Amino acid sequence: MDDKTKEIIAKYSPMMNMTELEEFEDNNILKFDVKLRQKDAEKTIYDGFGNDFEDTDLRSLANNIYDDLSLGYELWIRKSSKSSIDKTMSHDVVRYVMTLEADNMLEDGFPLSFRMVNEWLVISSDEDGNVSDDNAKQFYRLFDMDLE
Repeated sequence: MDDKTKEIIAKYSPMMNMTELEEFEDNNILKFDVKLRQKDAEKTIYDGFGNDFEDTDLRSLANNIYDDLSLGYELWIRKSSKSSIDKTMSHDVVRYVMTLEADNMLEDGFPLSFRMVNEWLVISSDEDGNVSDDNAKQFYRLFDMDLE
């Protein structure tokens, strides 16, 4: 796990458990702008440099996100520009997104990397991570999720 990821997780800890995550979804309107980008800015399977979704919820994109993170894409997320003037994500919204995406990738146990770029939370698969190593186990333990 890289230092930026450790810093971001520490800053937003404790992470939500699944009950808190579901309650947060029930009590908030969660719409996001999402961009899927190749890390190296090469042309993508989308015939451009990525794929954009505006004013969407993350649950509806779960399969796309899982597949694209597994293929080496970066996921760029911010609050929807259509539903909010302030695109900066609150502390709880960042915790929500990080927990939701960790849960989304749990099945195969790929650890994730996080960083902030302006108002965007950028998520990618941890290139140094491996589903069977201590790095992955350590990552998911921070989210109170068990790989075993």
